[in-house]
Amino acid sequence: MKIFTAAIIVAVGLSGCNVVVAPSGVQPNAPNVQVYKFFGTVQCEPSSITLTSVTDPLRKAGIKVASESCGTDGMMRPAVCGGGDGRIAIAEIPSNDLAKAASLGFEELSKKPDAQITKCR
Repeated sequence: MKIFTAAIIVAVGLSGCNVVVAPSGVQPNAPNVQVYKFFGTVQCEPSSITLTSVTDPLRKAGIKVASESCGTDGMMRPAVCGGGDGRIAIAEIPSNDLAKAASLGFEELSKKPDAQITKCR
């Protein structure tokens, strides 16, 4: 009987709630997703590429960047000058902007399970 009474109280309490329906294809308060893009830097060579220079195209495309950080893709590489260094820029964006980010060369970080956040150089 107590459960039945509690269910009625909850139902009555919720009856005054408004339901917001978003336009087709739009997710209100879409969860964020982490995306990455390689810096394009190589071992033994100085680089002027910064985290901001890699993630700015997202902002210019109208994508809200909630956070950003540097990282590595987690892959082992031979130590050889001129070889890729695996440095990546990581950005947290709304999941409904994933396709737009992909058109700018970003991919979901979940596709790189060994990736790690590191301190920016």
